[in-house]
Amino acid sequence: MTIRTRDYGKTFDTSDALLDQHRFDGRALLPAAAQIEMAMFAVLEGGDLAPTELRDVTFQRPLALDEGARERVVMAARYHDDGRVDLTLHGEDRRVLSTAWGRRSDDPLPAPWTETETTPLDSGELYAAWSASGLEYGSDLRVVRSLSVGEGRVAAELDGVDTAGPWFLHPHVMDGVLQLVSVAVQDLASASAVRVTVPVGVERLAVYAPVPPRVGVRVRRAHASDGRLVADAQILDQDGNVVVAMEGVRMHRAASSGRPVPGGRIRWVPADLGVPGPIEGTWVLLRPPTGSPSPLVEETARALRERGARVVEVVPPSEDSAEALSDRAFEKLWERVGEVSGVVHLRSTGAARDDEEEIAAGVHTCLYAIRTLAAHRRGARFVVITEGAQPVVEGDRPIPGRSALWGLVRTAAIEYSGLSLRLVDAVTDARPRQVVADALGTGPLESAHRDGVRYEPSLVASPSPGRGVGIRPDGRYLILGGHGGIGVAVAERFAQEGAGELVLVGRSEPSPRTVERLSGLGCRVRSLRADVSVPGELASVVSNLLADERGLTGVVHAAGILRDGLIRGADVEDLTAVMRPKVAGTRELAAVVSGLDLDFAVLFGSVSGTFGNLGQAGYAAANAYLDGFAYTMGRPWTTVSWGLWGEVGMGVEVAEQLRRRGVRPLGTEEALDALMVVLGGDDRRVVIAHPDGQSVPHPVAPSPVAPLPAARPAPIDGNG
Repeated sequence: MTIRTRDYGKTFDTSDALLDQHRFDGRALLPAAAQIEMAMFAVLEGGDLAPTELRDVTFQRPLALDEGARERVVMAARYHDDGRVDLTLHGEDRRVLSTAWGRRSDDPLPAPWTETETTPLDSGELYAAWSASGLEYGSDLRVVRSLSVGEGRVAAELDGVDTAGPWFLHPHVMDGVLQLVSVAVQDLASASAVRVTVPVGVERLAVYAPVPPRVGVRVRRAHASDGRLVADAQILDQDGNVVVAMEGVRMHRAASSGRPVPGGRIRWVPADLGVPGPIEGTWVLLRPPTGSPSPLVEETARALRERGARVVEVVPPSEDSAEALSDRAFEKLWERVGEVSGVVHLRSTGAARDDEEEIAAGVHTCLYAIRTLAAHRRGARFVVITEGAQPVVEGDRPIPGRSALWGLVRTAAIEYSGLSLRLVDAVTDARPRQVVADALGTGPLESAHRDGVRYEPSLVASPSPGRGVGIRPDGRYLILGGHGGIGVAVAERFAQEGAGELVLVGRSEPSPRTVERLSGLGCRVRSLRADVSVPGELASVVSNLLADERGLTGVVHAAGILRDGLIRGADVEDLTAVMRPKVAGTRELAAVVSGLDLDFAVLFGSVSGTFGNLGQAGYAAANAYLDGFAYTMGRPWTTVSWGLWGEVGMGVEVAEQLRRRGVRPLGTEEALDALMVVLGGDDRRVVIAHPDGQSVPHPVAPSPVAPLPAARPAPIDGNG
């Protein structure tokens, strides 16, 4: 029975010594040791130190602050009448940072472990190696004075005299103990070989006496295989007595800046207004439905007529019309009009409609219009003006069905070099005259307008993201496409990172060896069958899964199919088959997990959606849809626009051929390391690929950057 509750708060900023001197990839991190100190304070209610134990300590996600930022954290304590204290530390957004329970204890003092033969290591070399991998300890946290290792054991002396204070558990010393645990779970031939690991939990921490500023530490490795890194530790006073015992300290390897994330993010940067182009001959305006007005439509017609063009305005056919969308309908249109100088597609403007309507008005219309126009008149111009299709400035929430249109047109620009294509995005309160002048002028393939400013897209290096939110030992993770090559690779990495439970969903049965291998990594594995392209199947499976009320911690949508072919030979059925797992599957996933407190929801996209890709119009449209969807949903949704995975997945068969053409595929470990870094991050879309001038045509530039040229032809990419 809970008898009372109490909150203990503290505001941290990057000038706080505990954070300022504890940085990973440049960002200040609240140390686990500081969270342990707050837990001790809460159990003892700020009173005098007494024998105490903390149990089931779990560090669920890091608190990382950018320079100059500050955040208030609160330790919520629930005091039970049996002496138990339940503890939850959360940030300002109420997301949980760590949990534990504690109580005062009268357990007997344990005997110190017998020392064994060890070999000295240079602590300075150790800190230098961590620094080179992105983990920076300031002088106050470099407390290891002497260090020796051998057979999974560590013996060391720590000195925190310079920062001694009225602590319950001196956080600088306690951080030093966790540093030594990191050493113990690795087989180090030298200090320079150390890798970055991070604490994710402690089974039991028992405090028997005050921790002096100078202590001896003994660490014993308990487990260090299959991604599970566990050790026990004792802290000894100057007389050799145990003052603190730690059991089941769990560590995870961290993806660090030792291997930079290849690729970056798309940033829209201000650019000069475009150059006016010649307007002559006959122009066709593909108008939106009459009930979806936009000032851009009338402005386009006015501007064309003002500059001497003959304008033919075409409204969408009704569903039961004999003139329904088809190649023949557009062929007849071009025949009636005669020689066409240009076409302006405006059917993706005005009020938003549902996905099916948006995709028909945009993707399907342009599929037929572009390829029949190319056959009718080489050299014609085809301009697509959209409203709300791209995330250009902070706060933009794209209409995903319109984002999909951009993926198709990017591919069309590659396949139909004889046509002059443009993509221009605006919003409903844009300046119509400026937008239309840009659209009818000359310039790169893509531009956008917001608040009177013209923008062009660039691929820029992402700010150093540190590590992602991490995988939790008590977490349950859903992986769609979990029976395929990439899905299995992701599942293996999550298992190695300590996932408590993996739920794999796929169209076919998984390999029994796969399930056995994943289970052998120490996590529970469930395998479920569902075709995400069949309406209702995914919702049914996930709803049944959630019936136990244990929720989900994170989701990965890696399902997808390929049906490659040039636009000239594709039909709507081909596009629909490729788009359905991404579009309908993602919508259904979002609906069924709505309301869950997810650490991350990652959609596996492709650079084909971001830059276009020869022979993959439908795939590009599907993945561009994901880009828009993640921005519309906001945190924790992220789309990863993957380059070609060269060792697993749908691209293996062509990987070697593409290497000979200069394309650099991603290695599996390289890709998974990058994924772990971006999980739960602030970017809604991340490009993870090697810029090679082909599959990723933009060079990566630091921010800020000048506008970059439009995309160039790309090889076929194949990812889920």
